[in-house]
Amino acid sequence: MNTIKNIHLGYRQLKFDFDQSEAHDAGKLLTHIDVRIADNDCVRFDEVVTHFSEQPHNWTQNYVRMLMLDLFRDAKIQFQVDGENILPKNARQHLSESTQWKHIEIIKPEVIGQTDLVKAQQLANRLFGPIDFQGQNSLCRSIRKHLRIWKIDLETYRKFADTGNYPGQHNIDTLLLLIEKHLSRHDPAEFIKDFFEQEDSLLEASVQFAKLSHFYKNQMYIWSSLIEAVEMFEPDQETLKKDSDAKNALQRLYEIMISPEPYDAIDEISGLIASVKAVHDVIVEHKTDAARRAAIDELEKKIKQMTLVLDRKNASSDLRNKALLPLQTLRRNIQKASNISFIHQYSQNAVNEFELALDLLDA
Repeated sequence: MNTIKNIHLGYRQLKFDFDQSEAHDAGKLLTHIDVRIADNDCVRFDEVVTHFSEQPHNWTQNYVRMLMLDLFRDAKIQFQVDGENILPKNARQHLSESTQWKHIEIIKPEVIGQTDLVKAQQLANRLFGPIDFQGQNSLCRSIRKHLRIWKIDLETYRKFADTGNYPGQHNIDTLLLLIEKHLSRHDPAEFIKDFFEQEDSLLEASVQFAKLSHFYKNQMYIWSSLIEAVEMFEPDQETLKKDSDAKNALQRLYEIMISPEPYDAIDEISGLIASVKAVHDVIVEHKTDAARRAAIDELEKKIKQMTLVLDRKNASSDLRNKALLPLQTLRRNIQKASNISFIHQYSQNAVNEFELALDLLDA
C-alpha cells in the first residue's frame, strides 16, 4: 500500500488492482476532482459523491467511496478535516459515516519540487506581475486566474477583429488556443510543469497580448477614425491622387489598414488623415458648390414654369402663395446647405412640391 509519504517521489502511473471498468471509472472520478480543484484548491467529499450518484452516472455511494479510497491509497488525492491531513490508517474510519463526508475536503498532493515551483513563479511574475503563493496548488490557482483574465480580454477583442475591420484576428485566435491548451490541464502538478516548460511560447504570447491590449484599450478610437476617413475619401479617391501629398498620405493609410500588425504605426494615422482631409475638403467644397448651382438652376426653372401656369389660370394671390412659397423656401435651403446630401434632399423635395402644386391647380 502506498502512503502519504509517496507524494514527494514525483509522477507515477496510476495503478489499480481492479478490473478495467473500475479503472476507467476511477480515471473519470479523478478528472472531475482535478477540474473542481484547479480553480478552488479543494472539493468536499460529499460533493463528489453526490455528483456521481446522480444522472448520468448513477453510481452507488459505496462505489464512489471505494474508488476515492483507492485514489487516496495511490497518493493521487489527499483527505483533510479542519485543515489536517487524514492518515492512511484512519481513512476508512473517517469515510465510513456518510454524515461526516461534508467535513472532508479533497486536495491534490504537493508533488512539485521547490526548484520547479520557483521557476514557475518567476515566469508567472514576468507574465502577470508579482504573484505570491503558498504551494503548488495555490500557485496553480493564481496562474489559472491570470490566464482566464487574458482569455476574457482576448474574447472581447475577437468580437471586433472578427468583423474584418480591426486588426489582430490571427494573433488573437493563436493566443486563445494557447491559453485553452494550458487551462485544459487541471492537475496542478501537470499544469505547473507544462507551464514552465512552455516559457518561450508564453513570453512571446505576453508580448502579443500586451500589443493587443494596448491597441484595443487605448488606440481603438484612432482606428475607428481611420475606418471612417477611408470610407469618406473613397468616392473622391481618383481626384485625391492628383495631389501628390494627398496621394502619398492616402496610400500610407491603406498600408496601415491592411497590415496584420499595425500597432507601431497607429501614431501616424491622425496626421495622415489630416493631410488627406485638407485636400479632400477643397474637393468636397467644389463639388458642393457645383451641386448647389445645378440644383438652384433646376429649381428656378420649376418656379418659372409654375409662375407661367399660375398666370394662365389667373390664379389668386392666395393660390400663388400656396404654390410658390414651398419652392422659394427650398431654394433658400439649398443656398444655405452645407453638404451635397442636403442639397439632393432639398432638390427631391422641390420635385415633390412642384407636383403637389400642379395637382392643386388642377383640382
